[in-house]
Amino acid sequence: MALVRSFDSEFMRVSIDVGHAHLMQQKGGPSPEQWIMEAGTLLGHVHLQDNDGLLDRHWTSGDGNINWHSVFRALGHVGGTPRLILEIKPDEIEVGANWLSGRGLAR
Repeated sequence: MALVRSFDSEFMRVSIDVGHAHLMQQKGGPSPEQWIMEAGTLLGHVHLQDNDGLLDRHWTSGDGNINWHSVFRALGHVGGTPRLILEIKPDEIEVGANWLSGRGLAR
């Protein structure tokens, strides 16, 4: 965060990969939602991909064990307009988007 702030530019923002954060949480790191809250309005991009906490699987949301409700609750608290990117297989994008919207998390 300090590095991004040091640029003092609206064009330099933080990017968080929810799947990577989830993997590191299993090793004692902060949860994805903690990273999101820490980034706050500096958050520019969020890569959305699920996994089982063991490997970087790039599964569709709901196929792993990430707490998506907590992730989206944190996104709602930080404000700003970070770009949400489904980082999954191209042929699964519609399924992933429908899963998130079907639970009221995204539209």
